[in-house]
Amino acid sequence: VEIIKSRQIMQKVIDKLDLDCTPEQLLGSISITVPQDTRVLRLSVVNPNPETAKEIAEKVCETTEEYAGDYVGVDSIKTFEVPSTPIAPVSPNVLKNTFLGGFAGAFLMAAVSVLISIFNRKITTQDDAERLLGLTVFSSIPYSGDEEETEEKKDKASAGKDGKKNG
Repeated sequence: VEIIKSRQIMQKVIDKLDLDCTPEQLLGSISITVPQDTRVLRLSVVNPNPETAKEIAEKVCETTEEYAGDYVGVDSIKTFEVPSTPIAPVSPNVLKNTFLGGFAGAFLMAAVSVLISIFNRKITTQDDAERLLGLTVFSSIPYSGDEEETEEKKDKASAGKDGKKNG
């Protein structure tokens, strides 16, 4: 794994494929894993262009075989399976992103509604007035918004009969 991740291997791959990136950037697009209890390395390359990803994977394998034999003295590094072009894109995962976005939106809306209720300083009940103002309420006048609407309807109805408004 360390041989494949070396700057020399990455630079040789960049030179062979004439890529416009640094060895660190190329290494960032390559993932190398070792399945448990094996001597096999699994190499995967993420690139917007699937053909470029395949070419990078092939060149990394070829360059590692050459470099390991020439400089490290290890002759047993061989390509087991030839890299292939991916059939479907690995990202973005639309279904996963939709669920994450929905969850984040619901959480954000819940947080906003909680903050609005916590920082609400409006006096809406008798208890709010006593708590916020520190004064005792002697009496209260109930409010019913329906009374105004009812009076307006009566005025319109009576104006409709005579053509004039009764006052």
